[in-house]
Amino acid sequence: MKLILNCDTDNEFAEGMDFAFLDLTPEMASLILRRKASFEALKASDDDLSEPSFHHCGPLYFSDSNLPEERRDWYESLTDIPQGEAFRECDQQISDEDFENIADRSECDRMVINHDSVWFECYQKHCDPRTETHPIKFEIVQRAAMEVPAHA
Repeated sequence: MKLILNCDTDNEFAEGMDFAFLDLTPEMASLILRRKASFEALKASDDDLSEPSFHHCGPLYFSDSNLPEERRDWYESLTDIPQGEAFRECDQQISDEDFENIADRSECDRMVINHDSVWFECYQKHCDPRTETHPIKFEIVQRAAMEVPAHA
C-alpha cells in the first residue's frame, strides 16, 4: 500500500515538510503491528505509558516548494488529499524513486504508536521545527499487512 500522508509542523511560520510518501509494505505493516502489541503489553502493566516512539526511517518527506516544474501537475494530483483526511492511497506503480530527488533531508526520524494509530515524525535536516504525519489507524495497517506484493 502506497500512501501520501499529510504533515504538520510545529513551526510558527508554517514552513516545513508538507507531505510524506510511505510505502507501507506488508513487512513494515507487520513491524508496526508487532510494536502495537508491545505497546499494549507494556500499557497493561503501566497505565502511564502514552506514546512510545521507535527510531525509524519510514517515509520520504517533501514540500510543495520542492516540486519540479516539469512534473508539478503530477505531484500536485498526488497531494490532493480531501480536507480532514490523513492520507491518500496511490497507484501501486509509484515508488521511492519518484520522490528521492525531491525529498527533504530529515533527521531523528521516529515511528510513534498509541492506542489506535501510528504516525511518523522527524526534524528537517539542520532545523528545529518538528514535522509529523497525520496518524494512520491500525485498521489500515492491518489491511496493508495482508496485501500480496505486486511482484508476487
